[in-house]
Amino acid sequence: KAHPFPMYAGLEQAAKKTKKKLHVIQAGWFANQGISDSFTQGAKDVCPSVNAIFLDGRKADVRREIWFAADIFCSLSDNIQETFGITPIEAMATGLPQVVTDWDGYKDTVRDGVDGFRVPTLASPVGAGRDLAFRYDVNVDTYDHYCAGACQSVSVDIAATAKAFLELIENPSLRKKMGEAGRERARSVYDWRVVIGQYEALWAELAAIRAKEAPQWEIRGLQEAEHPLYDDPFSLFASYPTRVLKPDDVITLLPGSTPERALELRRMHLNNFGYLATPDVFTKVIERIAEHGGSAAVRDIAPWITPSQRVTMVRTLVWFAKVGLVSISEHNRES
Repeated sequence: KAHPFPMYAGLEQAAKKTKKKLHVIQAGWFANQGISDSFTQGAKDVCPSVNAIFLDGRKADVRREIWFAADIFCSLSDNIQETFGITPIEAMATGLPQVVTDWDGYKDTVRDGVDGFRVPTLASPVGAGRDLAFRYDVNVDTYDHYCAGACQSVSVDIAATAKAFLELIENPSLRKKMGEAGRERARSVYDWRVVIGQYEALWAELAAIRAKEAPQWEIRGLQEAEHPLYDDPFSLFASYPTRVLKPDDVITLLPGSTPERALELRRMHLNNFGYLATPDVFTKVIERIAEHGGSAAVRDIAPWITPSQRVTMVRTLVWFAKVGLVSISEHNRES
């Protein structure tokens, strides 16, 4: 439930700044050989300085023991499938400090700066995913393709990821402090002995309400959904990311960001899926931003694109940030 590119890129940046040798262990399994090839080749392409290890998580011994081989736990979820997120709690219980995204349930479970670090995320705005939902509803796309299409237009701050990794890599005492804080949190908040008591208290409260009040029913409106069966994922899950892309946000090209590099990243096995802009729009957007001194507001980019291309263009801007081609910052209203 996490596109690996931001983790790979963050690790590579950290590896270039530390004298320590970095190892990233990914323990799980792949649905097919194509996905396996995408991950393994992606690690070679994006983080060549890091020793990437892949272990078969279907083996019980691997699942049980893998936590104790690690110094840091990472889960940069950017997928609308992720809700509460159990793996950070499991990592807390084993005393591992966290590098996770500021995403849905992780916002509640991992305390930024206490149990680890939460990396900011950015999603496409409401209205940018109706075509993705429609394709899924009419069986053009599978559920996996629907989730993947949405994931491609959610970015994770790579620079913040690298900074979090580096702080934990260089500071053993910080790793220990955060790991111990997480272990205590897992025991005091998420242990079954605590959770069951909370359930029992909730059941008692609900029973008292039912006994006291007659039931009331509310019919909710459809809000902005064009069809109740295929609402826009960026509307349904708007609360998941740190924030969503806005018209006044400023897009800034990062060093080495050229149309050629953008298309090269798009063709990479890790990235050659989802519904983004066409190659000519890739080129046009990057060239126009460059002509404006390397930075431009989202609202200033949109007029350059035909109306039919603007939805995919907006998703593509977030994807550009996802793969490290641009940075996206909120407009400074005081300037």
